[in-house]
Amino acid sequence: MRNVGKIIVALLVGVLLFIGLTGAPKGGGGGCSGLPQGPWIGLLGGLAVPADGSLTLAEYAGLGAPPPDGEWTSADMAAMQAVLATVTRKGPGRLPRFQSQRSGALFARMTSAGNLASMMNPSVPRETRYQQAMQYTLATEGILKLYVEAFFKRETGDSEVLEMQAATLGVGLLLLRLIDEIEPELKKGGPMSATRLQGVSHVRQGNLRMVRGAITSLTEARAYRTSERIRFIGRLQETVPAIVSKLEPGQRAEVVRWLDSLRGTAAHNDLEPALGQLQAKVKAAAEAAGS
Repeated sequence: MRNVGKIIVALLVGVLLFIGLTGAPKGGGGGCSGLPQGPWIGLLGGLAVPADGSLTLAEYAGLGAPPPDGEWTSADMAAMQAVLATVTRKGPGRLPRFQSQRSGALFARMTSAGNLASMMNPSVPRETRYQQAMQYTLATEGILKLYVEAFFKRETGDSEVLEMQAATLGVGLLLLRLIDEIEPELKKGGPMSATRLQGVSHVRQGNLRMVRGAITSLTEARAYRTSERIRFIGRLQETVPAIVSKLEPGQRAEVVRWLDSLRGTAAHNDLEPALGQLQAKVKAAAEAAGS
């Protein structure tokens, strides 16, 4: 939990990179999330799941939320962020909840990797896709912040925070895949190539920090139930091996070491066999990438 602020910072680093690459005006900030920093775990006060105070789909729709059936665009995600910002002004417990009878369909769409497909569609102009990726990334960052704040206040559960972390990693992977498209061109040289390649390095470092934050969450038994951490490992298997394959050799080795360290500790035996499966996939991805 204490690493969620770092995840937000890392995500914003990626956004700033794409702003620079596409020639849009560079913003300020630098990733200040406004969230408490440092060890939060001792402040959470147990693992009880707060009651579901979310609204119905019709109520969210009345506030401007896009329908949950069908892939969302980056504009839809931005609209959802605005709706949730409004909703939380009357209490963060009104946020959509994971697998809720009232709002579960909306939460599932909001965290779905399916929303990212159009931004990897080569038939869409690259400039358009980069702009969409920026908008989607910023919206995800904003929504994650709302859920972290709600969790800190014990008005939403561990399931929602872990699902939002998983969605954040999906966006990080999207940024790395977009980098794959442009990095060969940048390496050919040209105006600003050196600066932009440095930005590419920052995005990889940002993804490394996101992965580390997610792995650290697996150790935080005072914040997250064992069942939810095991389920979270399943979500990590969808993104972390692919992210690791796109990192630098030293970074890939770091992730492997982190997972080796977890598996070498009896305190995390309750996460098996899922943790071992994640470790095996990450090692295979690192080896295939040439580490």
